[in-house]
Amino acid sequence: MTVRGFVYLPNDASRMRQREAQHARDNRAEIVKARSIGDITKRDLLRWGLFTSVGTLAMKNGLSPYAKSAFAASGTGTPRSPLFGAARFTTPLPRLRVQNPVPLTPVQDGNETVAAFPATMNELPAKRLSYHTDYSNWIPAGSNQTNPFRNPRTNRGPIEGRPPGEVFSHQRWAEFFPKKAFITTLGRVGPNTRFHPALAEQRENSVWSYGAGRFPTGTRCGEATPPLFKLRYGEPVTMRIYNALPVHREDNEGFGRNETQLHFHNAHNAAESDGAANVHHFPGTFYDYRWSTTLARRDKINTGASDARASGPNDSGGVTQVPGDFRELQSSMWAHDHRFFFTAENVYKGNLTAVNMYSGPDRGHEGIEDGINLRLPSGRLLPWGNVDFDVNLAMSDAATDQDGQYIFDVFTTEGFIGDIPLVNFAYAPVLDVLPRKYRFRLLNATMARFFKFVLADSSGKPVSFQFIANDGNLVVNPLTLFELDQQGSGERYDIVVDFSKFRIGDKLRLVNVLQQTDG
Repeated sequence: MTVRGFVYLPNDASRMRQREAQHARDNRAEIVKARSIGDITKRDLLRWGLFTSVGTLAMKNGLSPYAKSAFAASGTGTPRSPLFGAARFTTPLPRLRVQNPVPLTPVQDGNETVAAFPATMNELPAKRLSYHTDYSNWIPAGSNQTNPFRNPRTNRGPIEGRPPGEVFSHQRWAEFFPKKAFITTLGRVGPNTRFHPALAEQRENSVWSYGAGRFPTGTRCGEATPPLFKLRYGEPVTMRIYNALPVHREDNEGFGRNETQLHFHNAHNAAESDGAANVHHFPGTFYDYRWSTTLARRDKINTGASDARASGPNDSGGVTQVPGDFRELQSSMWAHDHRFFFTAENVYKGNLTAVNMYSGPDRGHEGIEDGINLRLPSGRLLPWGNVDFDVNLAMSDAATDQDGQYIFDVFTTEGFIGDIPLVNFAYAPVLDVLPRKYRFRLLNATMARFFKFVLADSSGKPVSFQFIANDGNLVVNPLTLFELDQQGSGERYDIVVDFSKFRIGDKLRLVNVLQQTDG
């Protein structure tokens, strides 16, 4: 890989170089902040000569980390993030937060069928057309009435962010009628949010992430550890996302936009539920996505659902067969923010989730032998979707200012590279394992970093593992490897590691052997 010199300063950099690099970073942070709240645009940056015509930072001292330093022959560089004594492999790996769905009931509403939530939840039903349509069509019966479909937090605009009318109606609503629903709220993180016990507590708007359920106005509902949604083929779901972020754009700790749109990466969903980049919704609103859990080519291949391999697990240990091509079964997926111009900042800020898609062959139950189930490491307690020995790893890299607060440094046009490795938003954590096989789902959740992972024993020698899936699709046969291929942003690799080959107390490390110093 060709790089243009280093970005982060070496540990022995002089104080003058560190001050110079900090000054340049502060200038970049001011621009990122102004752009995030709409005070300036990319066009302004081009006109001022701070951006080049190809969309990268101008090579100016006091701005670009690649501009020549006044105190060295190399680039200005970037200050390293302080660790405050935090050491690697001293904090437990946080497991992703499994989200629980609620049942939906078909209810007739005029000429259409809506999906009603349990009555105790006080939720509007999920429906084919957006509530934006109800908001636009509502006619008050008296002068003192207010529109019941308005945004209850700001009293401006509709309660649902999905645009009105047929264009953004849920396609093939009756065919893929949602059977379950997830309700989650995107908001500020709660108190004592840290990437490591020794690192600084993050301010409430430094990280924006999800909380399970619907939260009252003003509640700090998010947690840094991403959530995990478990889906299965043949069970369409409604994903209701509430936006509880601050109303004012400037309340963002310097980066990120308080408007969001969720994209289910690589999934087979209709356009209105695919996270169109310019259909973001605002604080106080919700957006109803309908994830169809559809198998590819369902209208062309196996249309009669006769192939038992094209299926999803049921609650009795068997399968529900679905139309489509079993060779396109997906497994390890993720969803992330898709806000136009702010995707990188918002995803980095914590707006991402993991999604495990379960099928007949990949059932999440290692004990069922029926000629279809591959019995991948998982567990046996639940009829499907066990994650006892099936571990999601969201790999990212972070940077902080000198106070330890999360920051977004260089512009997305060059690619952001952090110097603090995070796994599930924890600094270099450790996982205790049993002497048995485990499945690991590795997601590259960075903005620009490439990974090349090797599993090494305590002497530094590579350890073999089984490679079973790439970007959500299972390979035809497991491959025995000693290192993974390069893994770019958004890519997923699934591996199986057999820890029974090691002694009690042995330590293994997942090592990134690919050096990368710019975006």
